[in-house]
Amino acid sequence: MILSLNVNDPNMMKYVEFIIPKRDLLAMFIFEVKQKPFLTKSLHFVFLHLKDTDDMELFIKECHEKQKLVVHGSAIPRMSLEEFRRESPSIKDLSKYGMFQYVLDTIQGPDPILRYLCQTIKLHTLPIANDSAMTQIDTITQDKRIRRFFVKNFFVCRNFVFVQSWNMFCCLVYIIDFILYK
Repeated sequence: MILSLNVNDPNMMKYVEFIIPKRDLLAMFIFEVKQKPFLTKSLHFVFLHLKDTDDMELFIKECHEKQKLVVHGSAIPRMSLEEFRRESPSIKDLSKYGMFQYVLDTIQGPDPILRYLCQTIKLHTLPIANDSAMTQIDTITQDKRIRRFFVKNFFVCRNFVFVQSWNMFCCLVYIIDFILYK
């Protein structure tokens, strides 16, 4: 069976492709503990159902040490998608900033893969805003519930850094034109 992610609106594809690491788009081994093991291959992911995490460690050790292969592996979180979604403010609460959906809401795919992406990339906390957000970036980045978001062709990220010489935290806001970034 081929596992893939489908983006509901082609205009949202740029956000999904930007935020998912290239190595995960090419090949990623994702492990989920199940009763009976089986292997599913994918264009983007290889999804392994294993009896326990010892099997995952054995698989990665076999690939790295004996086969001399470079593989990336991760275990699927036990949290449900709904539990991940509850970690984020309602998109209705963020609509005053022009935010209309989270990146997670633009994707259709197997539940375990979406849970993996929520755990590693936090897709459920990454809103997409309309053009009106461009005039509100200062206001948006002061809202502690929003660390990063997309607007137009920009990825906006707020980060706090401790500056030792000043003995204080500083807020840095990065605005990346991700079309040029690639």
